[in-house]
Amino acid sequence: RGVYAFAGWKIGDRVYDADTEIKYEISVLNENGRVTIGTDTQSAITSDTTYTLTAQWETIPMTGVTASGVTKVYDGNMSDTITVSGIPTGATVSYGTTEGTYDLSACPTYKDAGVHTVYYKVSADGYTDYTGSADITINPRPVTLNWSSTDLTYTGSEQEVTAEVSNKASDTDSFTITYNNNKKTAAGEYTATVTGLGNDNYTLTGAIGVTQNWGISYLDADAT
Repeated sequence: RGVYAFAGWKIGDRVYDADTEIKYEISVLNENGRVTIGTDTQSAITSDTTYTLTAQWETIPMTGVTASGVTKVYDGNMSDTITVSGIPTGATVSYGTTEGTYDLSACPTYKDAGVHTVYYKVSADGYTDYTGSADITINPRPVTLNWSSTDLTYTGSEQEVTAEVSNKASDTDSFTITYNNNKKTAAGEYTATVTGLGNDNYTLTGAIGVTQNWGISYLDADAT
């Protein structure tokens, strides 16, 4: 019977293990499936007594199932799906975003940076359900920063240098950039540093242009 495992013979309300409890000295009495048990190791069944035996079947464990996740850098697009392999023919796979809940027929996908765990359940006739999980990991995108003019002329008022992200994955992505040492009034040489981006899909780790030298100089009197 398919891929079910034979669990034993059911007589009345009890299932007997065919290998250890019932020996095979049986004879079919009629077409209705009634048989005589010739020898039995359990006192619950006596020899030369007629019983109705019903074959009992049980599901078998599902083996060989694996799942591979996804790892990518944020690019503004939805991720690929996890891949579940080694499933039996005719099996169905359902998904969920919470362990123990498999209410999605299609694997979820994600756009934003983070580790997103996808839970799955494989179901097939004759098998015990197989459950597992795999991660969709989207790493933040290292930024490339371009700075405004860094050679400023003294005006007596506070001046600043700013940076912008030149490698945005999407035109709709926005930033709230924070700095250290990017505003000054007095003439001098300075080093500005970007300290935050205000967007979790991007990172300063591995970024280009995080620091920038800049200065304020006095206007040369001869230039007037």
